Amino acid sequence: MKSYLKDLTNTDVVTIKLNSKEEIITRLSEITENELLLRKPMCMIQTQSGVGMIPWIITGNPNHDIWLQTDSIMALVKTQPDLASNYIESTTGLKL
Repeated sequence: MKSYLKDLTNTDVVTIKLNSKEEIITRLSEITENELLLRKPMCMIQTQSGVGMIPWIITGNPNHDIWLQTDSIMALVKTQPDLASNYIESTTGLKL
């Protein structure tokens, strides 16, 4: 995974699948040997009108980045372009 992370920038939207089976959509603020700093991580939920996004940690401050231990990650990939656009719109208000 470390070689894959070198190709990512803080403008890339990524999807992280955790060992707990949770799936997070986020941007990476910082990468260390054992941790990733997540910027506004969101998770997918099923709604009556389709799939939506909510903050991954609901009771935390949504403007604070969150550290994630890399040993809790099962997979990490760039997010599909349409979902990445939805994430950006949801977290910034910008329409792409």
